[in-house]
Amino acid sequence: MYSTPVSDEKPAYAKPDSEVRIEKTKAIKDFWKEALVATTFKDMYVVPKVLYKPSGRNYQVISCYGTELSKGDMLVEYVNFQYDVIEEDRCLYLLKYNPNFESDYEDRGNGSFTIKAEHLKKVVSYNDVRKASSEKTEAEVATFLEHGEEEDVNFNKLTVRDLYAIIQNKPVSNKPWLNKVILKNK
Repeated sequence: MYSTPVSDEKPAYAKPDSEVRIEKTKAIKDFWKEALVATTFKDMYVVPKVLYKPSGRNYQVISCYGTELSKGDMLVEYVNFQYDVIEEDRCLYLLKYNPNFESDYEDRGNGSFTIKAEHLKKVVSYNDVRKASSEKTEAEVATFLEHGEEEDVNFNKLTVRDLYAIIQNKPVSNKPWLNKVILKNK
């Protein structure tokens, strides 16, 4: 699934056909849509971009169409020419909106622009998102334990016994509050 990082050598590649590229782009966008749902990045435009080193240059770049650049800030995940993710940690890089992109970035002549990777800032990795989500869940449980029935517990904290208690409407849970709710609603 993960490819090797960008090298100095010119890649020997065959671009994927448009159906494969569209499928892989959709999969990446769907992955991040779900992963970012509880973050400040949840409504941002996420797009995979090929990270490459142009021939004769000593820096890495991505290419974006002017229509993309005019939308505002975007989050970029680096992929190779086959649209496979190249970073095992699945990082997103912020490309800030630049109203002067037509003069600040290199025009490729086909409606797209070359942007040096140094213009993008790493903002989040999938591990960061998972860790934050886990900490939030632990905080929810702590809040519930402190406040009792006033707060609810995240579904992923239920055990099989808890689920059985709910489905069968029997107070067999090891959570006294859940047994109390079941008895109260009989």
